Amino acid sequence: MPADATTSGGADHASPIEVVDYSPSAPEQVRKKRWSAKKVMALSLLAALLFALWFVFAARSVWVQVEPGADTLNISAGLLQIAWKDHYLVLPGEIEVSANKAGYYPLHESLRIDDEAIQKFQLTLKKLPGKLNFEFADNVTNAVIRVGDEVTLKDMHGTVEVPAGDYPVQVEAPRFQPWTGNVTVEGLGRSQTITVDLRPNWADVQISTLPVTANVYVGETLVGHTPGTFEILAGEHRLSLRAPGYKRWFKTLNLAAEQRLELTDIVMKKADGSITVSTTPAAAAISIDGRYYGLTPRTLKLPPGQSYTLAVTKVGYDKISETIKVASNEDINLEWSLVPQVGLITVINAPSGASVWSAGEQIGLAGAQLELPARDQQLEIRAAGYAPAFITVLPKPAAPQEIAVKLLTLEEAREAELARKAKIQTADGQTLILMRPHAFSMGASRRVRGRRSNEQLRKVELTRMYYIGTQEVTNERFKAFRPEHSSGMFFSVSLDAPDHPVVNVTWDDAAQYCNWLSQQEGLPPAYVRAGGRMQPAEPKNIGYRLLSEAEWAWAARFSGNRELTLFPWGEDVTPPTDFGNFADRTALGLTSAVIDNYVDGFPATSPVANFAADPAGLYDMAGNVSEWTQDIYRSSAFATNTPAQPAYVIRGSSWQHSRISELRPTYRDSSDQGRPDLGFRIGRYLE
Repeated sequence: MPADATTSGGADHASPIEVVDYSPSAPEQVRKKRWSAKKVMALSLLAALLFALWFVFAARSVWVQVEPGADTLNISAGLLQIAWKDHYLVLPGEIEVSANKAGYYPLHESLRIDDEAIQKFQLTLKKLPGKLNFEFADNVTNAVIRVGDEVTLKDMHGTVEVPAGDYPVQVEAPRFQPWTGNVTVEGLGRSQTITVDLRPNWADVQISTLPVTANVYVGETLVGHTPGTFEILAGEHRLSLRAPGYKRWFKTLNLAAEQRLELTDIVMKKADGSITVSTTPAAAAISIDGRYYGLTPRTLKLPPGQSYTLAVTKVGYDKISETIKVASNEDINLEWSLVPQVGLITVINAPSGASVWSAGEQIGLAGAQLELPARDQQLEIRAAGYAPAFITVLPKPAAPQEIAVKLLTLEEAREAELARKAKIQTADGQTLILMRPHAFSMGASRRVRGRRSNEQLRKVELTRMYYIGTQEVTNERFKAFRPEHSSGMFFSVSLDAPDHPVVNVTWDDAAQYCNWLSQQEGLPPAYVRAGGRMQPAEPKNIGYRLLSEAEWAWAARFSGNRELTLFPWGEDVTPPTDFGNFADRTALGLTSAVIDNYVDGFPATSPVANFAADPAGLYDMAGNVSEWTQDIYRSSAFATNTPAQPAYVIRGSSWQHSRISELRPTYRDSSDQGRPDLGFRIGRYLE
């Protein structure tokens, strides 16, 4: 039908039909589309194969073994992982492993996969703790349970979790003996019950009393009353029974655990009565039935129901005696005034007008009869021009006494006092004797053989009494002050023996030793340091010091009231045998000269006091070592200047001396340094 034809029918007209051009596809085009789909599929398969090959070569074979075996095991390595039998193929990197098993803690572990082709991991599951329950008897309370070193259960009720293993168990509970044991904890969350049988840590003590019931105390704790059986902890306890109106009953118990002890039919005694005794004056002696009970005032406990003879006595007073009786728990107060006893005393032979004193008050005159209390009396008798006398007397009733007293004149008393002080001893054991002051001539006349120019004869006067050491200071005593000091050697001969005189000390060393010795006895120091050196303190005091030259000379020349001689031993040049330690034949080779025909046995120093003392009791005033004195050396007796670095006077001969000039008692030397033949002795003022 032509394109423009129309169809009609009846009165209605149909929609027009459009004509569309159509041409079918060519066969070549259909084939082309079908080939493209196959190609895509092929390429996809190829890609998948290549990826699989890559994964096989890139992945690592991983074995994960869990001990003791897991109920479930999961490994997460992302999207790319292959499970193959008992191992996995995963790429290198982090993987997460989780495992679970009944009775064990869940395991969660991160594993690092490296480049090794085959990797094995072994993981261990940890057991859950066990649950321990402890069972005790009903009378056990407040138990403390220790499982091993870490787990402590103070509340014995409940369950304690303990890691699996073997543990020692300790249980302590009040009033029970400690319990120890061992437990093997299975763990795995399982419960175990341990039955603990604690043994009692007390003794059963059965107590009964007569005639009354008594309260029972352990220490000061009330535990019940009699009769009864009491659980008392093992150990030492002070048990007491107490009842009103009765004495307390005591017993010390040493109890063992689980011991049984019977203390039955204990008789309680009635409580004591109390007596308080006081007197005027106090301090009177109390006796009951002849037994001494102390001094008044005093409270005494006495058993009731019997009579006692109570007496009080005091020297100088009448005795009081009374029969007493006390009831149980009764308190009696006795207050007595003592009646003084008197005796008659007459002081005779005292100077006319002498007075008698007691406690600082005059009570009468010598020659008169004095009525005094019959107890020890300290009396002082005074008279003008006389030193007071002190006596102790005991006046006796009905027995008058005459007491003869001799008063000393002031001069006689002074002499008696000096006689008591004639000798003293230092803290380190040195003896000093008292020298009285005197005026005398010091030095030597020009006519005296061997006199030196520094020995000018002059008058000196000593005005104060002084002490002088009987011996030279030894090495031992000096080292107590200065331990590091050594007197040294002289050639091959030691000068350092303990009982030999200390040498090689300076004047300052000697002064410091004196101050140290004063300090030991609480005396003031006799020296002070000024201008870089030791100097005598002003005003002079009674501390230990060196002797002045005049004090030394007076002691050496006139001790024992001897007349002045050329040498300490007399006029002969050679000393008597064993007179002292000088430069004798023993010292040949050590000194420039020696005394012919004299041997003392010591090449250098000798022990102090080895030779006889002089008449005054002084040792080695001649020989052994020369001695430092207090005085600054001046060549002229009338010089007054004081050098900045003074030398000091040295007196006395030594073990190095043999010449006439050196052996004389007036020989003077000086030095500002120590020497191997130079030491010192100490002195001090009396007052």
